[in-house]
Amino acid sequence: MSVNTLTTMENDPGHARPAALSPRARVRFEALQHTLVPSSAAFDVRERTAALALVARALSRQPAAVRRQLALLLAAIDGYCLLRHGRVFRRLDAARRRRTLERLSTARWSGRLRQGIEGLTVLARLGVYGQTALHPHLGYRLREVPRD
Repeated sequence: MSVNTLTTMENDPGHARPAALSPRARVRFEALQHTLVPSSAAFDVRERTAALALVARALSRQPAAVRRQLALLLAAIDGYCLLRHGRVFRRLDAARRRRTLERLSTARWSGRLRQGIEGLTVLARLGVYGQTALHPHLGYRLREVPRD
């Protein structure tokens, strides 16, 4: 099943929900995910598709306004980088991408911006750590449930 199919699925087959992330927003989000969770940059097609599907599923549960705000924030990050560095976020080197996110996530002048960056961070991590097939690769071990 393709990512586009997953992002437009809904329980009612007669009422398709719009895609959670547009193709442009998806590219922007993946650059952010690679910065926040560097192991995601080495994903193969299957892992990348699974990561985007997890994010799309989480976003599909959110109101359309939240999805629009997310897309706007991703575009604003690109605009900020373009003004500050002359390149969009995904074209910056890894160190500049990290510094940019740190700067924006600690911005004292905008609590909403900090909240948005935190939300993007949660989504980026969900796409990686939400894949149970990757847990052994990530060093996760199944713990025994303590018995009383």
